[in-house]
Amino acid sequence: MAAPVNHMYRLLTYRGLMERMARALGVDIEMAVMDGNIDQNQIERLKLRCALCDQPDACSRLLLARSTMEVAPDFCVNSSVLAELRRKSTGVC
Repeated sequence: MAAPVNHMYRLLTYRGLMERMARALGVDIEMAVMDGNIDQNQIERLKLRCALCDQPDACSRLLLARSTMEVAPDFCVNSSVLAELRRKSTGVC
């Protein structure tokens, strides 16, 4: 019974990390949805992957230390998707 509780705790605790990482990368998630670059189901999957990542504390510390970044850290499970959204939203190749 502890595993489901642990997963629920992680989901609630780390749910905001994906949005914070997107902001730090200059990605406006709402605009990405309006532009058709991502949909709500994809966003929920990104949040779930983020919440279940094995390095949420490192991510949280990094986001506290740096409000902007050019690229997500190597350990970010959503780095490729966020990089693609950044490229589409800013025209950065």
